[in-house]
Parts: sequence; structure tokens; C-alpha cells
Amino acid sequence: MKRVVVLGSNGMLGRDVVRVLEEKGNNLEVFKATRHDIDFLDKASVENFFKKYDFNYIVNCIAYTDVEKAEEEYDLAYKVNTVGPSYLAQICQSLGGNKKLIHISTDYVFGGEYKEGGYRETDSPNPINAYGRTKYLGEMNIINVMEDNYYIIRTSWLFGNNRKNFVRTIIKLAMQGEELKIVNDQIGSPTYTMDLANVILKFIENEDLPFGIYHYSGEGETSWWEFAKEIVELSREKFNNIKTKIILGVPTESFNFKAKRPRYSYLSKEKIKSILGDNIVKKWQDSLREYLNDIQFYI
Repeated sequence: MKRVVVLGSNGMLGRDVVRVLEEKGNNLEVFKATRHDIDFLDKASVENFFKKYDFNYIVNCIAYTDVEKAEEEYDLAYKVNTVGPSYLAQICQSLGGNKKLIHISTDYVFGGEYKEGGYRETDSPNPINAYGRTKYLGEMNIINVMEDNYYIIRTSWLFGNNRKNFVRTIIKLAMQGEELKIVNDQIGSPTYTMDLANVILKFIENEDLPFGIYHYSGEGETSWWEFAKEIVELSREKFNNIKTKIILGVPTESFNFKAKRPRYSYLSKEKIKSILGDNIVKKWQDSLREYLNDIQFYI
């Protein structure tokens, strides 16, 4: 039996990872770890936890993800996104016994220059904000500490059942007013947490997958504006109180953001499709519809 520890199991992604592993995993023992179980910012706490609870896999869903606040709270973002992953890598190395780490990273490690076909795993990161820098440094800590036995999965624009996200925010706003203004010059791809959780299960079940960095997100380039339009249209089928009639696309400069955003951060999935098959990646529109139809979805 494989023992899997999911860190950040109360978060948006963590809850769906636990859900998928428990419902679909074969011969898995899943341990849900929250801040009450382990102080991710304290090395001794991390060491004591993993010496007490034996494991085959750590799935790290813990992250400081507030892009705006990271500009002001860089020290905290650095501790969570950079230092914490290094503790996990050190634990995996020191305990031996083929301990594996699955770490979730982000498209924001890239700077936003247009890349035909999307960013590949071999492209050089160039983060332009504090969040992206701390996540990239976290990746480097894992790579520098661990000889192998790690999977770094970069993803983008996550939405899921259990926390505030862009989809829920847009639906709430669409219930309140007739007009929305949404950024139309940032290009990437939305990713449903259940889809990513199923990919993580694949990495746990298939022990022969090559170690390293992988990209995974929804299929198809889009902007936040186009994403919002699809959310509102599909929501009309589910909710009878959608008021929004006009969705205006506006430039990033229209908003007083403290953090710079990559203008283009679409991730190529060619590597992961070549290993797990083309059907491992779904069109983001199909995943959005599944999300809205999920019985656990609520506003």
C-alpha cells in the first residue's frame, strides 16, 4: 500500500486531490495534513511530522497565491513558496527509501513574452512579480536538493469547488450588475482542480514516469475576458438571477495592480500528453461546464 500525505488538504486544490485519491486511487492510504498538523514554516516541525508519519509520496498543495499581497508580504511568500519546499526536498532526501515529492507550481514563473504553441518545460523562467519569483525559487530548491524522485507540475488559472476563485467571483458579480469590465490582454488557460487532481493520481499510480518538470492546464488559449464571457453564458443555464448583459474587455492598465502580470503564460502540454496520452488534457470550456454541473458547486 502506498502512503500519500497531502499538504494543504483544506485548500481548493488540496481538497480535490484528497477527493480523487480516496475515490479513485487503488491501494492508497491518504493522510490529510493541515496547518494544525504541521507548521510548514518551521523546519523542526516538518522534520518531526514526517519522521512520525511514514510516506511514499508527499503532494504539496501549500502555496502563498495572493499575487497582489505578495508584493508587500514578500518575506511570508518567500517562506511559504521557497523555503517550505526546500524543507520537503530535504526530508525526502534524508529519509531515503525512494520518497517522492509532487510539487505544484505556476505559469507565473514566466515573464509573458509570446511563445508560439505555449511555454515548454525547457523554456527559461523569467518571473516578473514577487509571487512568480518565490515559486520559481521554490522549484530551484527542490531541483538542487533532490537528485530525482520529484515531479514539479506547473499549472495556471485554477478554479475549483472549495475556495474563492475567478469563476465564483464572476458569477457573484453577474448576479449583482448589468455590466462587467474584465482584463482582455492577459492570455493563458483556466484549469479545473479536479482535472489536475486526476493528473496527480496518474503520477502516483505510474511509478515509471520520468522525474522532472511538467506543464498541465486546460487546453486552449484564452483571455480573462473570454473566460468571463463563457462563465456568464454557461451560468445562465444554472442560475435564474444572472443580471449581466455587457462584458467589456479592458487593458490591464485599467486596474491599479501592484504586481505585474504576464501578458502571455499559456503552457504547452505536449510533454505530458506524450507520456500520459492526449486525452489527459481537456478543453477548458468542457471543464468549466463540468465544474458548474458539479453537485458540490455553490455560490
